[in-house]
Amino acid sequence: MNLSDFFAIGLNDRPVLPASYDPVLVTVSFFVAALAGFAFVRLSHRIAERQASPLRPAWTAGGALIMGFGIWSMHFIGMLAYRLPISVAYDPWLTAGSALPAVLASAWSLHLVSRPEVSTIRLLSAGVILGGGVGLMHYTGMAAMEVGALVRYDVPLFLLSLLVAVMFAVAALWIANRMARPGAAPSFAHEGIAALMIGFAVAGMHYTAMSSTLCFAQRYPRSGILNMEPGVLAVATAIVATLILITGIAAVVFDRRLAVEIARRMQAIDRADETDQRLQLVLDNVADALVTFGRDGTIQTVNRAFERVFGYAPQAILGRHVSLLLAETGAGAGRRDLDRILDDHKPQSAGGDSLRFTGRRSDGTEVRLEGVFSNVVEDGRLVIIGALRDVTERERSLQALTRAREMAENASRAKSEFISHMSHELRTPLNAVIGLADALLRVDALRNDQDRLRQYLLDIQASGRHLLDLVNEILDLTVIERGGRTLTVETFDALAEIEDVLRPIRLNIDGRRTRITVLGTANPSLITADRQSFKQVLLNLAGNAIVHGGDDLDLRVEVDASTPDALTCIRIRDNGPGMPQKLIDAIGQPFPQVSDTYIQGGRNSQGKRTGLGLYIVCQLMNLNGGAFKIDSRLGEGTTAATFWPRGTKEGRERAAE
Repeated sequence: MNLSDFFAIGLNDRPVLPASYDPVLVTVSFFVAALAGFAFVRLSHRIAERQASPLRPAWTAGGALIMGFGIWSMHFIGMLAYRLPISVAYDPWLTAGSALPAVLASAWSLHLVSRPEVSTIRLLSAGVILGGGVGLMHYTGMAAMEVGALVRYDVPLFLLSLLVAVMFAVAALWIANRMARPGAAPSFAHEGIAALMIGFAVAGMHYTAMSSTLCFAQRYPRSGILNMEPGVLAVATAIVATLILITGIAAVVFDRRLAVEIARRMQAIDRADETDQRLQLVLDNVADALVTFGRDGTIQTVNRAFERVFGYAPQAILGRHVSLLLAETGAGAGRRDLDRILDDHKPQSAGGDSLRFTGRRSDGTEVRLEGVFSNVVEDGRLVIIGALRDVTERERSLQALTRAREMAENASRAKSEFISHMSHELRTPLNAVIGLADALLRVDALRNDQDRLRQYLLDIQASGRHLLDLVNEILDLTVIERGGRTLTVETFDALAEIEDVLRPIRLNIDGRRTRITVLGTANPSLITADRQSFKQVLLNLAGNAIVHGGDDLDLRVEVDASTPDALTCIRIRDNGPGMPQKLIDAIGQPFPQVSDTYIQGGRNSQGKRTGLGLYIVCQLMNLNGGAFKIDSRLGEGTTAATFWPRGTKEGRERAAE
């Protein structure tokens, strides 16, 4: 099939038959489309309110039939209003079959939008489907027209007709969806506007499409005796339009009666005696949210506390399904409990069923609830009563108390263990100093033996220095923990500072047992940090490596300015005995301690360590806007990596933060 078989291409030299419209039938066609749209909107609200109802498919089918045949009736009323100077007939099978696209498109769009919450993608998809269905129905119905002329379509107006249908359909569905949202109160004015939009979508598409229709005069034979004359089509269309009118009026009457019934019940409540008023007053002053609903899950009454807990005004929630109160989080378990309560048809005692579940407020936020549900038989009907209590803050407080208790217990345990280990670390060098001093005072032979005297004095000196280091680390830790450490941030050359720190260390070590190498670039490696913190971090890490590295230690300090995030990495690698994982895991703790003995290899070994120096390094790196990482395995050496803000604009900004 070529485009010229459908569109008016290459036919400019042929005469076009004049066409006109009957204004009365045009008005009737728009009225039928608007009425069908009104019934469509009403039914979409009913379907949205019956998410869990077994009658939902029936409501959907009814809405699709009303809307589909309403579109079909409007089209053929519009076709009857279309006047040509030649006779017109219609193929009965195509005429009847043209209703199918409108019915299917209406059913699909109803399925997409008939729900409390509709996404923008669903709304646009439903509009495109409904508009496309209207267009397909129209041009299928046009194909059913048998006329002694060549029928073709103007391309721009053909495309415009489809655009008009989709735009008005999206607008109508948007208005209908706004009325169906939780908390929205549908009004007759809003429904009327949505119905008019649907009427404009259908009628606008039809008459825009008819404007694109060009009938070129020529001898064009009709198909045969099966063709349906306009009079027969008029009768069929009148029957369908009448059914639509009756259905639409019935829907309006049903809604009106429902509104009257609700108003009558409200008036009956207003006329209740003093006992009922006192009971309502008591219910409204109960702290718990009270809600009653029937076996179908429809909410019947609520109290004031319900509005405070869920945010729904009574007029916005009455008549809605109770599942609206369930949150999406954990909705599966909550839905099963709710279904179980709805399926229990026997009256219960006052104790009822106790449940804990997550609810949803009108603004979409979640609330933790504790509820008791009981059911009673009232006038032969089962009524379920729920008393709900907001326990969100209570659960948060319990969780916070549990976390605080656990943190306090862990901190107390860590502090006790830390003090125990520190007392051992402090007593060990003190006992050595006191024991060696007592031996020298009591044994004359020791004082007269110069070699042994020198060795004892060196041991006393080493123990004293170790004790001084421990005291200094404790003081540093105290200053850092209470926030008393002040920083002077400046930009300096990391390589130069590393050489300054390592120079005295090189003078005090045996170069045959310990080798220190600095690796970097020929250009300065600028960092932005507190110079004193930089020196202390480097001194602690290098000192740890030397003290615990054993004999034949190879210590390398590498400066790497190629790391991302505006940071310069300084790595201190050694081939020593490595560190146990327990010590690595304890580096970031406020009271670090490790009792595991290192795998030692020489006289520089100190037996055990507290981990205070590494914790201080970690804290100083945090204060300077950097990071600290240790990679070590027993017997395979240790790599301590510190990351410092680079001496660039980005690095200085990071250090300032």
